[in-house]
Amino acid sequence: MQKILAFCKEGKDPEGIEHKVEEYLKELQENEKWFIILPCRKNEIVLEEGEISFIERDKRVTRIHTEQGDVITTMKVSEVYTHLDHTRFVLCHNSFIVNLEKIRIFNRSEITLRSGEVIPISRSHWKNTKETFDNWAGKYMKRFRQAKKPSEEEQTGSEEE
Repeated sequence: MQKILAFCKEGKDPEGIEHKVEEYLKELQENEKWFIILPCRKNEIVLEEGEISFIERDKRVTRIHTEQGDVITTMKVSEVYTHLDHTRFVLCHNSFIVNLEKIRIFNRSEITLRSGEVIPISRSHWKNTKETFDNWAGKYMKRFRQAKKPSEEEQTGSEEE
């Protein structure tokens, strides 16, 4: 908010205020904490989304792995997933949901978390998992890739000029 007030006081480019407000609201949304409330026996458990590492379904129990320990619920993985932020979590398998912020290694068949757990990626969920990961990584990560070597056409084309 201070940024917007300072911008207004400067009196520069009053048309640009809309852009500054949009930037501020986006920043607020990114820093906002989200919570999920899950039924657990006769109780309701409140979890901050950021503390969830991954969620897995084993038989008739869904286990939510958090930084403070595991929480068990009878909700199906698909039901839990509907309550989560789909830009931050990905359903990579019918039995697994992963918090993208906890990923250490991402490849075609599995995800390795920072904690060392390895989560499978099913073929049926691969496309959506890859798209979600790429969108998230594009927004929050700096990628380091090897520089592409110029093709022969580019090399000969620049020599002729």
